[in-house]
Amino acid sequence: MIGKFSAYLDVSKVSLTNYLYGLRAFHSWLKTEEIARPLRSDILRYRKVMEAEYKLFFFSLILLALSGGLRTVEISRADVSDLRNNGDAEVL
Repeated sequence: MIGKFSAYLDVSKVSLTNYLYGLRAFHSWLKTEEIARPLRSDILRYRKVMEAEYKLFFFSLILLALSGGLRTVEISRADVSDLRNNGDAEVL
């Protein structure tokens, strides 16, 4: 289904990559929540979850920058998947 959707779009390769990333994340969340037919309320709940994760990610980057001396270029290139736990601390 995602393949059909991506073939239908007339966008740049970067935009297509971003769309597919978002769709895969949404699909994964639906599977985790065991939602077969999402309703508007499910989509709104997903949006709140993503906003909360983004705020946590942003806060984590600020803490890493301050405590670890990250440069702005390292922060701008960071991705959520770059964060991992090392013991009881998050590291980039």
